[in-house]
Amino acid sequence: MELNYIINGTTPFSSMIRKIIEAEGGKVLCFTTLRKFIDSTKFEELPIIATEDLADRFDIGEIFVVNTVGYTKMNTIREKAQSELDAFNLRTVSYISKKANVYSDDIGKGCIIMPGAFVGPNVKLGKGNIIYSNVSLTHHITIGNYNFIASGCVLGGGISIENNCFIGLNSTIRNRISIPSFTLIGCASNIVKPIEDENTVWIGNPASKVIGRTALETTIK
Repeated sequence: MELNYIINGTTPFSSMIRKIIEAEGGKVLCFTTLRKFIDSTKFEELPIIATEDLADRFDIGEIFVVNTVGYTKMNTIREKAQSELDAFNLRTVSYISKKANVYSDDIGKGCIIMPGAFVGPNVKLGKGNIIYSNVSLTHHITIGNYNFIASGCVLGGGISIENNCFIGLNSTIRNRISIPSFTLIGCASNIVKPIEDENTVWIGNPASKVIGRTALETTIK
């Protein structure tokens, strides 16, 4: 059965998620964002409808909203966008690609799991996580809310990640490592020891903490 989706956001990431949904048999009806952010009537030939107006335009019980707001400011903007959708009682869902290999049913609301991702047994995902293509979440991993795990990352077993973290392209995290909230791990970094302090930046192989820089003050490019 074809499902009807509305995409929250009008960014290149939003465009990509639309194409994946349509390639996998879903139908995207429109894009949405708050009225104050709208400066055009269309995005990629589909209408942009203010979030405030969705309940008047659609039967909200028959649509699925996918939140494609990304990792800005350590995913706090994504988290705020989700709270705005919740305030309008919109049905936000997790989009799990048909081409992802998912062996867990413990996945929270508003996640996106991209094609080629592997989510192994006994992996728990909280709300609003983005698991990019070719990520491997091996087994017995607990991930909190509003984390972004970029393409090609490998996480060993027994890992715990709290909230609002960003793990850069092709990074690895060794078994039984704990990652506190607001941790930024740079591209191709290798985390081999537990991270104790929140709001820190780690880079390198093996990774070390960047002194004098916090995650929330760092622009992710």
